[in-house]
Amino acid sequence: NYPFLTAGISYTNQVWDWGSWQTSIAFRSFNDEKLEKCQKGNVLNFLDMMDKDGKMPILFDSKNEPNWIPKNSNCYKPTLALHVLEICKRYNDC
Repeated sequence: NYPFLTAGISYTNQVWDWGSWQTSIAFRSFNDEKLEKCQKGNVLNFLDMMDKDGKMPILFDSKNEPNWIPKNSNCYKPTLALHVLEICKRYNDC
């Protein structure tokens, strides 16, 4: 639904939870409007895919198809909070 960043050429069609946060940090020194939209888009896409129990997929692909393996874990939430904090600090937009 939103533009996004991937972790590299091997992941062109996939956005991973931790990888999107780490990639966002790696691009700190760049200042670009498209980059900002993609960093915010990574977070917004994962939030849009949250299920009714508050669980998020570990990754999604370019067709916005979530991957729920393992379905019983929720490992992205701590990283999501750090990702949002990084974006807030960087763009002064919370």
